Formats: sequence, structure tokens, C-alpha cells
Amino acid sequence: MKKTLLTAGLACMAFSLHAQNETELLQNYKYRFQQYRRYGFSLNGSNGFYGYDHNYRGNTSDIKYTTNQNANLSFGLNRYYLSNTDRNQYSTSLMLGFNGSTNKKIWEGNSKNYDEYLYYNIQNRIYKVPNKFLFYDITANINDRHNRDKNTPVNTNWKYNNYDNSYTSLNVNLGFGRGRLEYVSDVSFALFWLADMQKKGIIGSYNNENVHAIAKALTKTRNTRIMDFRFNTIGQMEMLDSAFQNSGMLKKKDASYYTTLYDHYLYANNYTRYHGKRLEYGINLNPSYYYYYNIYQYDTSVHHLSYMNKHLHAFSSLYILRTVNQAVSLKNQLNYYYGFNIGQAMQNYHSQAYSAGYSTSEFNGHNPYAAIKAGIEWQRFLNSRNSISTGIDGSLNAASFVDPNSIDANLNMQARAQYYHWFSPSMNLALRGSLSTSYHRDIMKNNWNSDHDFNENFSFSFNYLFY
Repeated sequence: MKKTLLTAGLACMAFSLHAQNETELLQNYKYRFQQYRRYGFSLNGSNGFYGYDHNYRGNTSDIKYTTNQNANLSFGLNRYYLSNTDRNQYSTSLMLGFNGSTNKKIWEGNSKNYDEYLYYNIQNRIYKVPNKFLFYDITANINDRHNRDKNTPVNTNWKYNNYDNSYTSLNVNLGFGRGRLEYVSDVSFALFWLADMQKKGIIGSYNNENVHAIAKALTKTRNTRIMDFRFNTIGQMEMLDSAFQNSGMLKKKDASYYTTLYDHYLYANNYTRYHGKRLEYGINLNPSYYYYYNIYQYDTSVHHLSYMNKHLHAFSSLYILRTVNQAVSLKNQLNYYYGFNIGQAMQNYHSQAYSAGYSTSEFNGHNPYAAIKAGIEWQRFLNSRNSISTGIDGSLNAASFVDPNSIDANLNMQARAQYYHWFSPSMNLALRGSLSTSYHRDIMKNNWNSDHDFNENFSFSFNYLFY
């Protein structure tokens, strides 16, 4: 009995030390030589439920508006590039696509939308001094939407409502900071890989030096890519086989060695995993332009009502953002962030309507605002292929509009979850679900607008990488 307890205790101690060693490897790994490129396309779909309550206490009115179904399908081409060196953490992302959606509304009939969109992001953190950086982060969005509503709304005699709108925005972040999020994806893969090989008897015991050698070989192999998949695979397998041969860990080289080598490299999950802490101080500039053209037709006549809106909106703010990515263990990751920003918003709104004649209205306004935000995410890496994550995000912002005695407060909360699966060397699927709610109220006036909405959404993303 004593021998059994002693054996069990030693086994638990050995397992604990092994897990601790894996965690230390993840947390202390620094190899900055990543240069990854991905080209592919994605097919995305979603279905959700949306509810909205609006109360305008000044007129003692209560408007309830609910969307009971929201279906969406989109197709996009995308390109992603990542470079991680001692001096720079640089990435670019480009997406071009089409999106179609349909909404079935309890109070306002049905609508169909069609969008074309272009998204581009470039960001770079420049480390001239270790652990201190300058950065820029620039995002451009262009969206063009076409909409047709039928029987909108049911309590009027409107037959249809057609509108086209375009949206263009530029978001620029500039600043400085300290700290660094180290890229640890490859050492994470190496640990999964070696543990599986040891379990199958392909290798014997391995040390930290062996893990580092295989992780670095993975990085160099991923950096070397050509368009021809066949020749690309042959070259990469030869590079990885050479790394294992030189490591001195191999006990046998039978079929299980080659199938494990192939499976873990080509069918592994291409997730991006970081460990570290970062603090940013920056300025944000966010101008956007919105153009909206609308035509209503009445059911009882051929009479049309049309109007056109132009809306220029610009934010400028100073902000502080803290980001922490914590590799808790090989299979568990904890990420969280929190931040604060304060700034000024400028609005220019021009509207022109035509029914029996033209009418024009214009509005210009400036308002200060402040906001805080925070979020936390837990990730579970089941193996090198499958992962799940869940998280909560929240924000609270307040703005004083034209009326200095009015302060609008908005509270937003979201809970989300995701499952990620890699089916083949080029194909993967992500399943997502989210619950969100928001509250809006004027905290200075009891007779002002108060809103509450909630949203349930389920979505999938099918991704295929052709390079």
C-alpha cells in the first residue's frame, strides 16, 4: 500500500514538474524570425435575433422594434502577412468581399441588403530600444450597400423603401509604449508534437534544448513557401526531418514517424499565440463619411418621397491601453485588456428631401466624450488541431452633445464563444456564438431618450488557404 501511494505521489510530482517546465518554456521563449504569408478566401454565414426597446419620456411614448430573424452570407478574398523581428512587429491584412443579408421584422416587414466591402489594415511596432516601442496602426474601410424593404412599416401605406448608402472610414492610431507580446505559436506546436511522438515511442526523453530546436525549425520551415503545393510540401518535410535527425531524439523511423511528422505539420491549427504584457499611450484619429440616398413609394399612389443625407463624423482622442496575454499552461491561455480614452467628436450632417418640393436641413456640432473598455478571454487548446475560446467584453462611454446640460451614457456588454477546427492542410472552420446587450440613457435628464437592445448571433466561417 505504501509503495502504491509512493509511486502515485512520484508520478503526480513528475507530471507537475513536466507541466511546469512546459509553461516556463512558453513564457520564456523568444525567437523573433517569423515571416508568414497567407492567401485565401472565406465563406461566412450568420443567423441572429435582435430586440430593441425605445422610450422617449418627454412625449410619454414607448416604441418597441424587434427583428426576429437576421440571416447573412458573405464571400471574401483575403491576404495576411506577419513579420516578427527584434526591431519590428509588423503585419498587414487585406480583405475584399461581397455580403448579402435578409431581415424579417415584426414591426416593419422584410428587407434585403447587398454589400461590397474593402478592408485594409497595416500596423507596426518599432523597437529601437528593447522593451520600448513607437507604433502606428492604420485601418481603412470602404462599404457600399443596396437595400430594398417591402411593406415598411406595416402601420403606414408605404409600399416599399429602397436606399443606397456608402460608408468610408479611416482609423489611425499613433503613439508609444513599453512591453512586448512574444510570438509563442511555434514552441506551442513543438510541445504538442514532441509529446505525441514520445507517446508513440518514436522519440525518447527530450529537454528544453530539443524543444527550442524543433520550434525554430518550424519557424524557418513556415518562412519558406512556394506556390506549388507539391514541391512546397516536399521541401518543408525535408527541412523538418533534418531537424529531427540532428536532434538525437529519434528512437525509430518507421511509418508512424512519417505520418506523425506529416499530420502535425500540415494539419495543425494555424492559430496565433502570444505571451507577454504591453502598455500603449496613443492618439486616435477616426474620420468617416456616410452617404445615404432613400426613396419611399406610397401604396395608394405613384407619389414618391426621396431624400439624401451626407454625414461627416470625426473622432480625435488620447488613450491608454493595457494588453496582457498569459500562457497559463500548454493547453490554457488567458488574455485580457483594459483601457481609457478621452477626446472630441465633430459632426456635420446635411439632409435634402423631396416630396412636393425640396427641403434642406444642416447640423454642425462638437462634443467631448470619454470611454472605458475592458475584456477577458480564456482559450483552451485541445491539441494542435482544435481549440475553443470564450470571452466577455464591455465598454462604457459618455458624451455631451450640443446641449451642455445633456450627457448621453452608453453601456455595452458582450459574451462570446468560438470553436476552431482544422480539416486539411488548407481548410478550416470556425463556429461562433455571441450574446450582447446595450443600454443608452441621458443621465442628466429623466425625460430624455432611453434605449435597450439585445442581440443573439450564431455564425460560421469556412476558410480555405491556397497559399
